[in-house]
Amino acid sequence: MTRIFFGLALFAALLVVTDLLLGHTLFGYGQTARQYATVLQKLEPARRGDGSQAEPSLVKQRDELRTRFLAQQQRMVLHFWVGIGAVLVTLLVNSVCITYFIGTHRWCREVVETYELDPTLLASSYSLKRRTFPWSFAGILTAIAIASFGAAADPAGYLRNEADKWVWPHYGCSLVGTGVIIGCFGVQLMNISANYKVICSVLARVKQVRQASGLNVSG
Repeated sequence: MTRIFFGLALFAALLVVTDLLLGHTLFGYGQTARQYATVLQKLEPARRGDGSQAEPSLVKQRDELRTRFLAQQQRMVLHFWVGIGAVLVTLLVNSVCITYFIGTHRWCREVVETYELDPTLLASSYSLKRRTFPWSFAGILTAIAIASFGAAADPAGYLRNEADKWVWPHYGCSLVGTGVIIGCFGVQLMNISANYKVICSVLARVKQVRQASGLNVSG
């Protein structure tokens, strides 16, 4: 389980960091979009053919803004989909950890009670579960917070200035949240490793009890 969780957590962390770097390249996207829309509006009479003559400077500005806008738009789409993937995988990893500790603690309780083992083994399992859950939920809530700020800063409404005020909060939340998510993964990984040692201790004690009782302990 430790290796599986490490692989999933590493994949999720890479997605989160990649999306953060993509978002860093998108500053000014809303401003570029509004400038582009303004120039198109000024060129609208000439485009309709009502006798107005398009100014060469505006045409040149339109072409430059269009090139810049389309390049940023492509990165925005990539940022959007990588962000969705990062959030979903982060939720999955933290949920896997929660499910793992629920299952293993129940298993420990049943085995300890069945074989009348040292209660401290069960206490250790419960303590690890209790200490891990806050970190799992912190990772989940952090991912949701980053996505929420991203939705508020979504330049899909780039013609409105309201979206701009959420860009820096979203970026700041992403910076802090990335560190929080990676830190949560680290704590959960350490606790899963410690829980594995508890499971090994339980299995070793069960083996001793079965040997003392003359039961088959093969496998």
